[in-house]
Formats: sequence, C-alpha cells, structure tokens
Amino acid sequence: MKKRYFSLGLAAMLALAGCGSSQNSTGTPLYKAGSYTGTGAGKNGDVQVTVEFTDDAIKSVTIGDNSETEAIAKPAFDQIPQEIVDAQSTQVDVISGATLTSNAIIAAVNDCIVQAGGTVPTAAAEKTTAAKEEKSEATDVLVIGGGMAGMSAALAAKDAGADVTLLEAAGDLGGTVKVAGGYLICVDSELYKDSGADQSLASMEKAWKDHMSYSGADSGYPDWDRLDLVLSKTGETIDWLAEKGVRWDEAPFTAFDGGTYVCAHDVDNGPGLVSDLADALDTAGVKVELNTKATELTTSEDGAVTGAVSETKDAVITYSAKAVILATGGYANDPELLAKYAPKLAAVKTVSGAAATATGDGFRMAEKVGADFFEDGTGFGSLWATQVEPSALEKDRDLAGVDVSKALLVDGSGKRFAAEVPTVPYMDALASDMIQNGNGPFYFVFDSKDADAAAILEAGTDLNAVKSGETVEDLAAAIGVDKTVLSDTILHYNDLCKAGEDTDYGKAAEYLSPLETGPYYALEYVPTTFGSTGGVKTDDQQHVLKADGSPIKGLYAAGEMSNRYFYNENYMLGGSLGLYSTCGRIAGTTAAAE
Repeated sequence: MKKRYFSLGLAAMLALAGCGSSQNSTGTPLYKAGSYTGTGAGKNGDVQVTVEFTDDAIKSVTIGDNSETEAIAKPAFDQIPQEIVDAQSTQVDVISGATLTSNAIIAAVNDCIVQAGGTVPTAAAEKTTAAKEEKSEATDVLVIGGGMAGMSAALAAKDAGADVTLLEAAGDLGGTVKVAGGYLICVDSELYKDSGADQSLASMEKAWKDHMSYSGADSGYPDWDRLDLVLSKTGETIDWLAEKGVRWDEAPFTAFDGGTYVCAHDVDNGPGLVSDLADALDTAGVKVELNTKATELTTSEDGAVTGAVSETKDAVITYSAKAVILATGGYANDPELLAKYAPKLAAVKTVSGAAATATGDGFRMAEKVGADFFEDGTGFGSLWATQVEPSALEKDRDLAGVDVSKALLVDGSGKRFAAEVPTVPYMDALASDMIQNGNGPFYFVFDSKDADAAAILEAGTDLNAVKSGETVEDLAAAIGVDKTVLSDTILHYNDLCKAGEDTDYGKAAEYLSPLETGPYYALEYVPTTFGSTGGVKTDDQQHVLKADGSPIKGLYAAGEMSNRYFYNENYMLGGSLGLYSTCGRIAGTTAAAE
C-alpha cells in the first residue's frame, strides 16, 4: 500500500530569509526557484520526494508516495528532510536502522537538485568532518540496545531504584519488534487466569518440544532446565508489562501451532508494543539516547566492566556505569558472523527481516572483554516463511500473488525435498526445510495450465528469478540443473499426483496437480529470517560468563545476545519477545541490585 509522509521546513529558512540576497557570491542563482519531484530507490521500491527551492536555498523537503515499512522508515522520514534543509546539502548522515530509506531520500533530493539546475555534491566536495567533541557521562546501569530485551531491562533496573541510561544506535526504539506481530508467550499470568485457556508450563513445554523437533536436527538444545526457568516467569512478565502500560488484548491468543499454547498480544501489534514501552520508559525517567552507537566496553585493571564508549554524529561519549547490559540483538545482517556462527544459514540465500542494526555489535564488544560464546547458532525462519527472490519482487509485485500450493518445489540440484504445503501448523516450516536442505537456489516449478499464473510468470521472465522453457529439458538448462534429474523429479511427482497420495512428504491430495502442459516456469523463492541464535553464555541471572564459567563482573546480556539455550534450529511463534522481555527483566533487576 502506498503511503505519504510529510516533513516540511523549516526554521532554518527564517534565518535565510534575512540574508537579503537570492544569489550566490558569483551573482548567479543556485537554483531555478520552484517545486520539483524526484524519486530514489528504497527498501521496498521507489520513494517520492518533493523539494521546494528559492533562488539560493533548499526551502523544504516533503516525503511523498512510497512503499516503505512505516515502523522502520519513520526515523529517516522524520529526520533526513530537516537535516538536508539545515545543512543546505544532501551530504548528511544516514539514519542507522533505516539506511536504505535514508539513501532513497538523499537520491530523490539530488534528483530534484539536478532538475532545479543545481549542482549535486560529490564525494570530492564532501563537507569537512569536524573533530567530535569528547564527553563523559555517569549512570548506575547502562543498557546498550533498545529492543524488547533492552527496554525491559531498563524498566526493571529503574524499578529497582537505579539511575538508568539506554543507548540505541538507530533513530528510534524497538529494533525487530517494530515489524513483529506483538505476541508474547504466556505461562500462568494473572491476566488470563480466568480465561479458561491452558496457560500451564506443561502445555507450553509440550508445544515447544513438538516444534523444536520439526527441523530434524539434533543440536543438543534447548537446555530444558534453563528454558523452563524462563518460561515459568513469562506470565509474571505479561502482568508486569500490563502494569507498565502495555495494552494487551482482553482474551488470550491461542491460534499458533494448532492452539496448543497461549500468548498475550498487544492491541496494536509490534509497533504498538514499542510505543507502549517507549511511553513507559519516559514515565519511569529512563534516559534514552537515540542515534548513539556503543563501540567498546571499558574495563578496570581486574577485568570488570566499568562502562562503554559510544558515538553520536557530533560526539564521542564515555559512560561510566556500575553495570552494563548488552541487548544489542543478533548478527542476522552480518555476513562474517553468519559464516562463523550459523554456517547453515550462510550457505543459502536468505532475506533478513531483522532490524538493520542486527550486525553483531554486542558480540564484538563482548569478545574483547573475554566473554565465552556458543559456537553453533542458526537463524529463525520467519513468520512469512519464504518469499519470491527479492530483486525480482521489487520489480514485479505481481509475482507475490502467484499461488505456489500446487507447484513443485526443487532445490539447486533439481530434486524435491519437502512438502510444498507443510503438513504441520508451523508457519516457518518451509523456511526450515530450505535451511536444513542447504542446496539453493530453490525454485517452485509450474506448468501452463493455470493461464493467469502463466501470464504473470511469462511477464516476469526478463527478471533473473523467473526462468522458462518450452520443455522440461529446456527449463532444466535455464535453471542450471541436470535435465535427467529434473525430468525424473517431475515424472515421479506427476505419478504421486495421479495416484492422489504424496507418499514422499505427505502433501495434501487437494494440492497435488501434475505438471504436464508446457511451457514450464521456475520461480525462485528464498527463506526469510528475522533473527539469529547463539551469543554469549550467561547464567540464570544473566551474568555474562568467561570460558571457565565465572562471571565477568559488571556485564550482563539478554535477548539475541544470549538465546542459544532456548532453541533447536527453528523458531517458536510468539517465543522470542516473551523470553527476551523476561530475560531483560531478570538482567535489569540483577544489575541494579549488585
């Protein structure tokens, strides 16, 4: 859906209005005065921007039609236009967490500058970067990261009487919660005790075990003692968050995984949860510093963590603290750490729905102070499970509407490896199948009996993610697999369809349809993820541990910084936010007390 956002100027123009001149030092106007509209390529498509010029100034920047995700793009939409006007230049810093949207706005304004006869700044003409001011600040508890775990940790530490500062690298709070559904697992809450829903730990544990077994991998996790300890406190967390102003649905949510467990749900989904928690932080008096990236931890001579160094656009700030809580999220957007900690995930093409700031910053800081890490991690298959290869989807949105339920899914060798319509009620099942298979690219194969689908696919054949062939052999050549392998795969699949039973993977008979009518098409799909597992090892009070099992004094972690205890190699719907908030609450309470 197209959206419009406005960011109009501008206080800076009041000063410009008093200059008395509409020309530059050469007597030539900088711009042809007027209003111009340009576009830049954002994360989800073009971002339209309208710029109004006087002869000598950029007067206002207005964001127009776009398809960006509002919760992610908002900081860029709110801040970049004003910064361009204030600087009278597009040489401004992008907003961390909304880099693609920031660059789209900058590109669109540059487009308008060219239309207005101006000169676009080049790398050679970049403004001189002034030395950053060095500052020092002090606090009792320093929380690094403003996602679910970090916000919960800050509130809990404040409840315990500590002075608390929260640093967030992005332009707003929330991290991946901004695009989440806002569901939190719930065991024995007061909120839903009279609902009739089964909130028991036993019910939750059974559902968790069933789901964790789906991937077929045997990682040795979850750690059931640690998981049960945290799960048993999730109801307390739900009630505590309600006291903080989180607006839960009146009735428990029980639709995940066939209704086998209970979740609480924010009335306004993930963005509403972020808004509720941001209000709670403000009410509690937590000092929140946005656009502030922590870069390293500081330590004493005996190795205790004593604070952190951070950077803003204008300053380097060293915080001294009695305790530091790392809640910076995972490494889903960092190729180096993916290859190190989640090689299965790194081996296949994926689309990450994690926050752009999920680049392992906390991992690197913790490593330098001697933290012990889990060496085997993975990524979460997302709620959307799979999607059309993104570069193609950006150019042809119709591809997302092609029904894949009756198509055949093959891997990079041309072999079938899973039920195209999963036989379990897990929304992440197909993504898990792809990640465990590991042999991409993955293609849904169609014939032409569905004329509408064939028309969409034919129109998309100029895109790299859509291949076609008059025959199966031609299609095999197009996708780069052995023609005999693909032919045998399709013939066997057709036999299953005609028999009305998928004896290989259990796909329901209603979705079995033979592929016999050329031309044939292959549409590339990729697993999507929204997080990672692994991180630092912690004890049940969230102290970060060294390799010998002893705690690093003054250092705590929660959220994706330390979540390997909870998962095998797939996700549990509604699982992360409830666990991370509970672990953040434990970390904040412990840090303030010690």
